[in-house]
Amino acid sequence: MMMISPSDSLAPDRGEVVNSWLALSPDSAQTTQEFVNQWTTNGELANIGGFNLVCGNVMEPLAILASRASETEPILWIADKPGQTVGLSNTDYDDRSWPKVEKGEDAIVDAIAGHVQNQESEDNLIERLLGVLSVDTLPRLSNDAGVQEYIPHLPQSVFIPPIGRDKQARDEAESANQDKREQSPVLPSTPEGTPNRAYLEGLYATQKQTVILVGFDGRVRYFERTLYDDDAQPVSTEARDRSFEFRIEK
Repeated sequence: MMMISPSDSLAPDRGEVVNSWLALSPDSAQTTQEFVNQWTTNGELANIGGFNLVCGNVMEPLAILASRASETEPILWIADKPGQTVGLSNTDYDDRSWPKVEKGEDAIVDAIAGHVQNQESEDNLIERLLGVLSVDTLPRLSNDAGVQEYIPHLPQSVFIPPIGRDKQARDEAESANQDKREQSPVLPSTPEGTPNRAYLEGLYATQKQTVILVGFDGRVRYFERTLYDDDAQPVSTEARDRSFEFRIEK
């Protein structure tokens, strides 16, 4: 997602969790379970916004590391059997109330089945998966609706088009409604609380789409499509795609 707005938070973010996994030495003997236990016992997850991250080694079961996890809860594992499709979002793993999670799972199954049936190339598979990430079922509100008004509707859609107001429109609305601000809504399926106001201003959208393919031989294809730049401007078709290939050695 993309948020063009400032943030004054100094709390750790989910990027630190990702980097702590990727920065492990290749010679590290730490297991996936030990890594997850480390984060669920140090208390820092409680200071990070709602998320679900997946970590693990290629061709091994993957662990779900959630911001709501605690040392008293069992670790959730996925990719531990063939043919498994799991949709994750910001809500709890077993919360099936977000329509985009179930719709996304069904669309992935259909995309893979179509790819196999038509014996398509790897590039065609990537385009099919990008199509899943581009399904837009977000209800449209009034033209002057901001991110705050859209929050209850975000679980409806896999893809989020640009919503909210740019800086000029935001400044005008701020001046006109200085004394008429409504209380921020509670984020769906997240611990009750008022979101940081910085996240409710500016433009919000799906900024990047990523597809990662991993083969049984350890070959990885990492494909990233950037739809909008940091100024919320559309990226040209010629410049939006990047693809990397590498092999993971165990």
